[in-house]
Parts: sequence; structure tokens; C-alpha cells
Amino acid sequence: MNTATIRTKNYQGADGDAAAALLTKAAQTIEAVATEQKEMKAKHGEILARLQETEQKLARDDGYGAAAPTNAGRMQFKSITESESFEHFRQRRMDRSERYSLPLSIKALLTDTGDPDTANGLYPGRVERLPGLHGYAMRPLRLLDVLTAVPQTTGTFEYVRISASGGAEVQDGEGDEKAPMRFDGELVTGRVATIAVHTTCSAQVLDDDTQLQAELSRILAHSVVAKIEQQLIVGSGTGLHIEGLHTAATAIATSPDSIVDRLGTAIVAMETDGHSPNVILLNPTDWFTVQTMKSADARYLFGNPAAPAAPTLWNRAIITNPNVPAGTAVIGDTAQTEVRDRMQPTVFLSRDHLDYRTRNLVLILVEARLGLAIFNESAFRRVDLGSLT
Repeated sequence: MNTATIRTKNYQGADGDAAAALLTKAAQTIEAVATEQKEMKAKHGEILARLQETEQKLARDDGYGAAAPTNAGRMQFKSITESESFEHFRQRRMDRSERYSLPLSIKALLTDTGDPDTANGLYPGRVERLPGLHGYAMRPLRLLDVLTAVPQTTGTFEYVRISASGGAEVQDGEGDEKAPMRFDGELVTGRVATIAVHTTCSAQVLDDDTQLQAELSRILAHSVVAKIEQQLIVGSGTGLHIEGLHTAATAIATSPDSIVDRLGTAIVAMETDGHSPNVILLNPTDWFTVQTMKSADARYLFGNPAAPAAPTLWNRAIITNPNVPAGTAVIGDTAQTEVRDRMQPTVFLSRDHLDYRTRNLVLILVEARLGLAIFNESAFRRVDLGSLT
């Protein structure tokens, strides 16, 4: 018999029934509070056990030979468990603890690797792939910009190169013979050269990386155009090789002791012969020699390092190209030459090369076909700069 039951015996009538009901409700409330305290105690014990287990896991080795996490890995649990607020929570003076702000960023929590000599990262971070392919140097290519290109429909071409003697004169008198002019013609045959390069790539890789094909094609095309420039400048003209401008140019004697003056002298001589030279081909080292020329008081003559001079001399465009032999220059009248364009640099893709289809490979080929017609070899003059560089 409980306390409420014993005490109700002293009351009679309606008052006694009311008192008994109140005492019964109080007893039920006491029992509910006791039950709740037991549950809270069990929860507190569970929370403390989980915190201790977590702290122990972070403090010991990860089981794979990695060192214990650094400050970011331990997350400073010690400072949390020793705080006054957490102590009140543990002694059940508070139904919840206050919030704790860890002095770490989310990035540090996920990617901290501690000592760089150890492998103790908690979570691998996402790596950002930079677009494009890198590490292949592609120098500017400018020679084709100053040459006239004409479509070519066959693999060979012919043209007549003439030389003349004599010219117009004033007639001496009535009945006297007028001045003659004689021509000699030479039939010149040129051939179209094929310049190409290719590489092999996995079909699956090309499918996975949508930009890879374009990047590889761009690099291969640059390689083809660079070889075209090399042939247009110093091609030997033997076999199927193009006869380059430097190879075909006529040497011209100049005597001034300055690169600039020698080039000016050659330009005047060409103009005297009726040509209109508009371009000068130089090796980059020789152009740099010109750029660094100084006066007697050590002042730069052509611009300065902060504001270099434009690539022109005597109002003629300067085209620098490493294929021009150092110590020489070519001065030319580009109206006296044509690039015979049979096929511009074109990209081809094929899976039928050899056994590429069964091996899931792709051939990427870039090819160009062209020739060079030099109508007048004296329209291009080779100047010796060797003693001045």
C-alpha cells in the first residue's frame, strides 16, 4: 500500500476523495520523473562513451601504418571535454551543452595531411584539371602572312622565267634602225611538296576528353606550318623539296660596317634594278644585334628595352625566323613569288590505319601540300652579315 493510500484513511466524505485523487496524481508524477532521470542517465553515459571512443580512435594509428592525425585530425577534443560547460552537461546540471566552434576550416578538416612526409590525410580533396595541353612551345609563324598564296589544282606547275637585254632608245634619225630588245626564256617546272605529321591516340581517351582532339590537332598543325616555313626559307630544291628563298636568292656584295647600312645598300641596289623589296628575313639573333646598337654615349639607337622598336628597317617589314642562317639576311620583293596552295593544313582522323580498329586506336594526321614559284631570282638578294654579328 502506497503513501497516498494510507493518508486517505484520515479523510471522510467528498474532501477525502479529492485529497486521495491529488495524492495519486502526485505519486504518478514522481514515478515519471524517476523514469526520465534513469533514461537521461543512460543517454549521458552513451554520449560520454561515444566521445571517448572517438577520441581514442583519432589518437591511435589508423590501422594502415599511417601516423596519428595532427591538430586538425584530433580536432582539439581535449579543449572541449575540459570546458566548464561540458562539465555541467556531464554532471546533468544542463540538458544540453553549448555549441563549440573549432578553429579549423572545412577544407582543413577534409584535406589536412599534417607532416608532408607522412600519409595521414583524412579525406582526399578534389583536384582541378587545368584546360588544354601544356609544355609544347609554339613560336609565332609570320612568313606566310607576307607571301601571296594561289590555289593549285595539280601536283606540278610550270612557268616561264625570262631574261632580257637591250631596251628602248631614241632613234638616231629617219631611216636608222630602232633599238632592239632580246629575250631569253627558261621553262621552270615546280613540284608540290607534301608536308605532314601524325600521332596515335586511344579512341576511348578521345571520347572521354572532348578537348583533346582539338588540342592535338592544333599542335600538329603548328608543326606542319613550321616545317612549311623552313622549306620556304632554306629548302634545298632537290627531289621533292621546295627551293627556299634563301637558297634561290642571289648574293649581293655590300661594304658598310653596319648591319643597318648593309641592308640599306642592298635595298638601294635592288631598287636600281627595278625591284620593289618589301620584306627582310633575319635570324632572331641578328635582329637582336640591331635592337641593341648604341650611340657613342651608350644610348640605344632603335628604341630601348622598355619600348623596343617595331620590327622594321628602312620602312621594310622584318620577319625573324630561326631557319634563316645567322649572319645572313634575305631582302625580297614578294610580288615576284607565289605559294602554290594545293591543300592547306588539313586534319584527318582514321581508325582504319593498320589494325587500329581492332585495337581501338585513332590516327590523327595533319597534312599540307604546296609549292613555291620564284618568278625572278634577282628579286631576292642574300646579304652577308657575318663579320658584323
